[in-house]
Amino acid sequence: MSFIKFLFGSNRRISRVIRFSTRPRVVDETVSTHSYYVVLYSLIISKMLINRGVKVNVEKTMTRAILHDLDESVSGDIIRTFRERLSDELEKLCYEVMRGILQGLDKKIYEELLLNWSQKFNDIEGKIVNLCDNISGWAYSEEQIQMGNQIFISIANHYYERIIKQLNELKLTELESDFKKYDREKIAYAN
Repeated sequence: MSFIKFLFGSNRRISRVIRFSTRPRVVDETVSTHSYYVVLYSLIISKMLINRGVKVNVEKTMTRAILHDLDESVSGDIIRTFRERLSDELEKLCYEVMRGILQGLDKKIYEELLLNWSQKFNDIEGKIVNLCDNISGWAYSEEQIQMGNQIFISIANHYYERIIKQLNELKLTELESDFKKYDREKIAYAN
């Protein structure tokens, strides 16, 4: 095992990969920043579901959330239209990228992390991560709009539609209600 090799490997590039790289942006967001928010939101959503009696493995959720875009430390930001149209081919390629990123770690850890990455959007934990991935993208898009970047309106609206559908599927009705009350014109950022 070589944790030092992993430590200084390609995974560190994630802090320099800019999201929405094909769009004009007022403020950039890196994949690592996005991943942080996905982890944070996933923790909160997991706790909300657990408080309702839903069985959620928080460790699995956190692992999937932090790993979900790690392949982009090598590939760069993969825009959604490519990811959706090339899903099978792209997933195979990204799987190989992840194998390379995790190479050298203890075999058991390597296998566990690779499995969690490959199943990042499966089962209840994966649904939470997928929801929070969309929430993070939506929040960033809304921030861009608040800063005057109208290009992100259609992107934010697309994320919003997916979020409402996912909240409904997870039966998070009070959170769905919060999102439905959101008014772009009335939002104010707290200091």
